[in-house]
Amino acid sequence: MDHFTKDSNLIGRYAKELKLPTVKESLEDLLSDAAEQHWAHLHFLCILLQREVEQRYENRKLIRIRKASFPQMKCLRDS
Repeated sequence: MDHFTKDSNLIGRYAKELKLPTVKESLEDLLSDAAEQHWAHLHFLCILLQREVEQRYENRKLIRIRKASFPQMKCLRDS
């Protein structure tokens, strides 16, 4: 196991322990993108955390819609 794989596995374990599922799921793809496009470390971290925040926002929105118990899903454009 090379150093890169070992670090990647550790980050995945830490993300799971910290309950950061999107970080864990996005890590491999973002690592590839970062290597190909020569991202700075801070840019990589920013994109990784941005994905986590955006996914959490979407999850909260869906949970609120479900909890609202609307009789039927309707969008403004459907009016």
